[in-house]
Amino acid sequence: MIFGTRAVMEAIKAKREIEKIFIQAGLNNDLIKELIQVARANSVPFTFVPQEKLNRLSSKNHQGVICQLAAIQYTNLENIIDKAYQEGREPFLLIVDRVTDVRNFGAVARTAECAGLDAIIMGDSGNAPLTADAMKTSAGALSHCPCAA
Repeated sequence: MIFGTRAVMEAIKAKREIEKIFIQAGLNNDLIKELIQVARANSVPFTFVPQEKLNRLSSKNHQGVICQLAAIQYTNLENIIDKAYQEGREPFLLIVDRVTDVRNFGAVARTAECAGLDAIIMGDSGNAPLTADAMKTSAGALSHCPCAA
């Protein structure tokens, strides 16, 4: 997680993989408006939450903004396909759509890694976020089996 309005805006501008931004409900200053505009322009999901939720997520000085970063970085699908062809074989891919539970996704990733898949391809929306829980449930498989969106 990262905290603070400017830090989150810089993460968005740096194209970091972001799961979701939590913004304290009721904040309406110019910096928050700019953050919302930057998030929308970059298709980064955000939600307004009570201050109590932010305080439960972190005891740090969050300034009303907490950002959950992705546990892993997504891989470029074209690179995965090119690599398979360079090795003289067909790409072995799994496409998942609407696997909404992070633990189920972790289990899918374990199976994919054991089967020797080149990558897991995730749909644009409706899938579980690749959080620390997904990484834990995958028993490390997400460190070895790339994901592409």
